Amino acid sequence: MGLKLAKQAVNQALDAQGQWTALRAAFGLHQLAHSHNMQRFGSLLDPAGLGQVTAGAPRIVPAGPPAS
Repeated sequence: MGLKLAKQAVNQALDAQGQWTALRAAFGLHQLAHSHNMQRFGSLLDPAGLGQVTAGAPRIVPAGPPAS
């Protein structure tokens, strides 16, 4: 019960600071950008930026037997 009340208190404090409104606004702009990209490029992402996104992404190496 104590944890539930603590979580409720934190959530109420964030709501009082406008957290929910800010989150909704940011998500709305995010969706607007995807809509724009879909109309302009036929994709959710601008193809010109894909190289930048993947260049900084960590390389995933499949697990396999140890090298000898």
